[in-house]
Formats: sequence, structure tokens, C-alpha cells
Amino acid sequence: DVSYPLDEFADIPLLSGLKGRYFNGRVQLYINKAEDDFDVRVTNAQSKGEEIPPELLDQLSQYNLAEKDNKDPAARKLLSSIKSIKVENGKVRLEFK
Repeated sequence: DVSYPLDEFADIPLLSGLKGRYFNGRVQLYINKAEDDFDVRVTNAQSKGEEIPPELLDQLSQYNLAEKDNKDPAARKLLSSIKSIKVENGKVRLEFK
């Protein structure tokens, strides 16, 4: 379950009305680490028990949620220290170098 600010999506077609709003619901994410860059994308999402519309999911899945962090020196330092990410028993486990 997440509560995520949607301001950064306001520039995406079909999503311009999201500025100042939050997504509250469940998401499934694709997470990949290549070198010290992360690629984090929404693969599925539900709000109030309902799947979000496919058109919206298509737009969201094209956006890398870690894009800003990959460019921020302080965030990059932290991200580069992560060796692996796993989900075990519903919990995210980070292993550091």
C-alpha cells in the first residue's frame, strides 16, 4: 500500500490534472538496477480495490520513478550502496555493499 504524490506525472498526457493530488492504493513495481542507476516502473495499480484504467497504466509504466534520484548526487550515493533488493514475505529487503 502506498500514498504517493502525483505532481511529477502532471506533464504526462492524460495526467495533467494530477498536480497537488496523491495516489492512495496498491502498486506492483518493476525494479531493475543496472550499474548504479535504478529503473522503477509501475506494472499494476489498484485504488479503492479497483484496477486503474489500462490507458492510465500504459502512461504510468513508461515513467521511471527513480529518474530524479538517479540524477541527484546525494540520492545516487545512497542508491549506489545498494547491492540487491528482494521482496520476502511481503517486505522489501535491501542488501547493502
